[in-house]
Amino acid sequence: MKKKIVFFTGSGVSVNSGLPTYRMEDGLWNDHDINEVATSLAVKNNLPVVNGFFNTMRQKVNLAKPNEAHYSIAKLQDEYDVTVITQNIDNLHERAGTEMVYHLHGNIFETRTTGNSKVVDKRTTNIQDDERCPQTNGKLRPNVVLFDETPHYLNESAKILREADHIVVVGTSLSVWPVNQLILQFIDKEKIIIIDSNKEMVESLPILYQCKAFIAKDAIEGLKSLNYFLR
Repeated sequence: MKKKIVFFTGSGVSVNSGLPTYRMEDGLWNDHDINEVATSLAVKNNLPVVNGFFNTMRQKVNLAKPNEAHYSIAKLQDEYDVTVITQNIDNLHERAGTEMVYHLHGNIFETRTTGNSKVVDKRTTNIQDDERCPQTNGKLRPNVVLFDETPHYLNESAKILREADHIVVVGTSLSVWPVNQLILQFIDKEKIIIIDSNKEMVESLPILYQCKAFIAKDAIEGLKSLNYFLR
C-alpha cells in the first residue's frame, strides 16, 4: 500500500507560473480595496465590481501554465497516495495532473449564485453583469471564499491530515486564518516538512522548530530536495 503524502500549498507554488501572491510587491491587493472586491458586503452592494475583479484574475489564470512545482507534486503520485490541500483558487495543480485536490478558498473556475453555496457551473469565461443561473434565476458570482466567509473542506482536510504519513507545506507563510490552524494546531508536527524561501515569514512560528524539516528554498527547488526527507 502506498504511503499517504499530503501537500498543503499556498500562492508561492504558483508564483513561478506568473501569478502574483496577494501581498507581494506587485500583489493582487496593491491596486484594490479588499472591502470593495472581496467581502460578502461587496457582493451584496456592488456585484459587478466583484465579478470584474475575479474575471480579470480568471483570465490571468487561463493564460498561466503549471510550473515545475506543480508537476513535481503530480509526479509523486507514481510512488505515493497524494492529496493536495490548497489555499489557491487557481487550477494549476489539476492541470499538472494531480487527481485529488481540495480548494480551501474555492475555485475561480466555478460559479454559484449569490444566495447559495452550491456550484452552478464550471467556466473559463467571464461572468457578465447581471448574469443569472438558468435554474434558479439567482445572480452569479465566483465560487471563491471571500474575507468574511468560511473556508471549504475544513473538516475533510483535518481528517486527511490526521491520516497522512507525510505532510509537506509548500509556498505559504501560514498566516491566513483559519486555514493555517490546520497545520499550526496539528498534533504530530514531526510529520511536517516546510518548504519556503522566505524563512523570516515563518521563523516566529514555533512549528518551524518542531517540524521534521525546513527547506529554505522556493517551491521548485525545495521539491527537488524532498525525497531525501521522505525516507
